[in-house]
Amino acid sequence: MTAWRLGFVCACALLGALCIMSGFFGLDMDMLEINLTTAAPSSSSSDSNDDRGPSLPKGAFDRLVFVVIDALRADMVLGNAAINHHGEDLSLFMPYTAHLATSDLTVAYVAQAGVPTVTMPRLKALTTGKQPAFIDVLRNFNSKALDDDNIMRTLHQAGYRMVLYGDETWLDLFPHLFHRHDATSGFFTTDTIFVDSNVTRHLHEELDPTMAHSNSRDWDVLVLHYLGVDHVGHMDGPHSSSMRHKLGEMDAVVRSIHNAIRAQDIVRQTSNNQQQPDGVLPTLFVLCSDHGMTNTGNHGGASIEESSALLLFVMPPTNATDHDEARTFTKSSRKESFRRALQVDLVPTLAALFGVAIPTTNTGKMLHHVLHAAGLASPLEAMQRNLRQLIASWTPAERAKVGATAHEKEVQAALTWAQEVVLQSDGSEYNTFAITLGVACTAAGMAVSFGASGVASAWSRRSNKVSYVHVVLGVGAVLQVASYGSSSAIENEHATWNFILTTLWMYLGFQHVAAKEFRQVPLVGMLAVTTRILRSRNQVINFGRLNDLPSLADAKNTTVGLEYEQDDSLSVLTTRSLLDDLNLPLGYETTWVVVCIGIYGIWKLEHAVAATAVIRRRLIELVFLTGLVAVSAYSFHPAVGMYAHATYACATVLFVSGWCLSKDGGKSCSRFVPLELSAWLLGLLLQREVNLTVLAVLNLQQACFFSWIRRRREDDTSTVAAVATLWMSKCAFYALGNSHLMTTIEIGKAYTGLTTYSQGIVGFFTFFIVMTGPTVVILAAFTIIPAGKALPTLWSLELLSFLVYSVIVYAMRFHLFIWSVFAPKMMYHMACLVWDVVLTVVAVALSAGSL
Repeated sequence: MTAWRLGFVCACALLGALCIMSGFFGLDMDMLEINLTTAAPSSSSSDSNDDRGPSLPKGAFDRLVFVVIDALRADMVLGNAAINHHGEDLSLFMPYTAHLATSDLTVAYVAQAGVPTVTMPRLKALTTGKQPAFIDVLRNFNSKALDDDNIMRTLHQAGYRMVLYGDETWLDLFPHLFHRHDATSGFFTTDTIFVDSNVTRHLHEELDPTMAHSNSRDWDVLVLHYLGVDHVGHMDGPHSSSMRHKLGEMDAVVRSIHNAIRAQDIVRQTSNNQQQPDGVLPTLFVLCSDHGMTNTGNHGGASIEESSALLLFVMPPTNATDHDEARTFTKSSRKESFRRALQVDLVPTLAALFGVAIPTTNTGKMLHHVLHAAGLASPLEAMQRNLRQLIASWTPAERAKVGATAHEKEVQAALTWAQEVVLQSDGSEYNTFAITLGVACTAAGMAVSFGASGVASAWSRRSNKVSYVHVVLGVGAVLQVASYGSSSAIENEHATWNFILTTLWMYLGFQHVAAKEFRQVPLVGMLAVTTRILRSRNQVINFGRLNDLPSLADAKNTTVGLEYEQDDSLSVLTTRSLLDDLNLPLGYETTWVVVCIGIYGIWKLEHAVAATAVIRRRLIELVFLTGLVAVSAYSFHPAVGMYAHATYACATVLFVSGWCLSKDGGKSCSRFVPLELSAWLLGLLLQREVNLTVLAVLNLQQACFFSWIRRRREDDTSTVAAVATLWMSKCAFYALGNSHLMTTIEIGKAYTGLTTYSQGIVGFFTFFIVMTGPTVVILAAFTIIPAGKALPTLWSLELLSFLVYSVIVYAMRFHLFIWSVFAPKMMYHMACLVWDVVLTVVAVALSAGSL
């Protein structure tokens, strides 16, 4: 296949992915939203403008302390009952906050966070009252000013002065609203100290109990965003000793803030001196989190651990005492000391408590228990205003269904129903033209690649003869794409890939026995064995519980490494090492894996690189071995960044050396060996320690595959090898702990050896960590199969899979699991296409003139 054809296929893949992403996720909706906000005011906006007038009732507070503790899961304060957790009770490490949450001063909620459960989209939901678009998961790394109407802008327009300390995402979203701020990056996850201490060091000025400091008197809204809990979760998980320490630190911060607020309110009341005839209103303390975290510390998906955020409204003593009749729980009943709400419900509630208009895009409903507990003058009027805002864009006929409501319980019921209707319609608008164009581009690329693939040429040669191996390959491909029609099959996709790959090995084994090619049988047998070992860390979701199988966590009397065993959304059975039962000391497992891969690398160089290039081969061996030593040293001394830097340097030299090798008699495959070794080095360094044994097994599998291909003499070898390579790459993807959800994306290891945050470097490392399995498998294949023969087949199957999945997702666009299952899987599909384009460009560059 010529380079021009490959370029056309890559262009079609990228254009198709871009159009489909635009059609499904609203990639091009930003301009549309701006146009809508600048167009003639709708009934929604006019109602809001009426609310901004003097008809708005006075609020119950005039100052707000808004504290966000990033990734603080609800059970860390409210106890295990908040998420039906049966493990360690993390609220024991936040005793003051846990007691405060159950006291008569506080109205506590488990706030449900929608997908994606990452910071920027959740902050948008907390300030606009609108569920963000799924594409915001990508914008999380490069946030821009928020165009939607939001509570921060409304408060600012009402004259509230704002101060910020913490995550700089707030500055990206609201660049001109804070008159004083000191922000830090939230992406350098290895920093668990400065991101919090930089916030806390300002508290003695902003929350001076005596209000003697000038900074304590010139703000009305104080936003504090602590990042340490999130960073500790990414590094060590929620049940680590470092998390216990961090929760204790946050508990002390909450105590300090709460005491300072009460002291300041007393000073403000006593120093009023009739400057405000109506008196000084108290300060509202809101403590919340943007999302939760899994039991491995990651987030982004829709599991109960990730979506269970905290929301506390802490009232001043006078308000809580005067309105105890509005509360239906007591601090003696901890299980009932919290309710459940949506995160978006915060926005209209704050609007009522501070006497400002509800943002026009809001989909939340006012929390009436908070309104009563705060002593709001007219909760009924506030909720009626919320109801009018929710149904403002409805037709007169639809609004007539709500009817006139004069009683509070009727308004509450109407609010609940109206919110359900609004949320059901939110995010259901798709750009059919863009999706159709993307599907057409994908189909064009698939047609070109299929026409140049070995499958098409084999069929043309065997028009009157059936090739059974091609039947196996074809049935496997059809079975795989057909599985996309089921959300359960998507959640358990690893099972499909492993099944069709194992079927292929078994068929090839029988084929070799029938042909009396007994030398090939052990190799195919090892390929089947390694495939089975690699799938051992995955499960079919709920299979164990549905069949009453005993829990591994109960059997081992520990949940370490088995955090996902009972998870309804993930097929990851264990995050433990394959050699966990051996209890190897830290660093020793890395060392033996390094030795195995080192032997493989030397063996590969000896067999793949021509003898005429001995000097260059020895230099490559030296660089590779140096990188392996650096990896092993880093495993023993992770605090010494020099070892990581040495590994990066060796990997870079190996990557560049691929261009330095000659064709060696036309064998351009040899140029890919240094690139493959470079990928193994990066994988050893960046993958979690528990994945290293998987890399060793994967390495053995590729060695067997390399030997099997060299001995195979059939004409269709390149086609069979290309399909097997794709299937092995997918199995490797899941074997290294990945899934269809962003929950399993490893972020902490992307900072290996880094001392500062670099978006480009961290982004590339994160991408490589996810794609390590497919990368090493495909590069290993290119060392034995000419890239020009393998790429057409690879692209044909990849684009077929993406094409079918896009059509299925469009058909399933109103499915219950569209955002929790289908959409995340679509993002992975697009990421794979981008990575395939990168590998294709590299392959074309190395194989120039020999494709």
